[in-house]
Amino acid sequence: MDCRGHNRRIQIVQNYDVIPEVHLPVMNGITIKSDAGNDISKTYFMFTCIHKITDKKETIICGKTTANDFSKLTGKELPLLFNPLINAPLVGGINANAARLGNHNNHPHIKWNKARKQLYNATMLMILYTGNKPDPFQPLFGIRRDIEKYPNYSVQIRHVKALVTVLKKFKTTIPKVIDKLEVNNMMIAYNFDLLADFLISKNQNELVKFFVM
Repeated sequence: MDCRGHNRRIQIVQNYDVIPEVHLPVMNGITIKSDAGNDISKTYFMFTCIHKITDKKETIICGKTTANDFSKLTGKELPLLFNPLINAPLVGGINANAARLGNHNNHPHIKWNKARKQLYNATMLMILYTGNKPDPFQPLFGIRRDIEKYPNYSVQIRHVKALVTVLKKFKTTIPKVIDKLEVNNMMIAYNFDLLADFLISKNQNELVKFFVM
């Protein structure tokens, strides 16, 4: 949705419930165009906009300045940055391995169920992977919100199946998503072993292949 200019954003807020969804880095090899105009070079925000009369849903992608404007207009806080990137190049040795396998908790003040956090990470990586393709954002955003709402709860199979539905649509898996993102980017090593163990314990073995090799 076009959101260029402060007056246009006022109009959007008057007519839509504007929901901040995610804050992500621009990955190498992916071009992100702002709905406020121009390409985004560093990090970007995504919003869901629900029309107050028709309930029609639209998506806004924008940079920090525009996102801050929406935050002021709506009184809603912006999401923390989900950043899977390692800033420094990996060069062998203990320090490099520690960086790659280190703590990448994007919610430092939230106590997570560890398997649920792995499902959250998988969902966020899929949102990142889709880049500027708006079609799957709505189901992914809904999955993310549900998972994040009760972070200390056990994994719910319906959330896993909902994410797998999107993965099937793209004919991919989380390991393949990570491989694709790593082509041009130095990324933290993500692990989904606890999620896989949980799925096996619930006799959902057919879902495991979407998260581990």
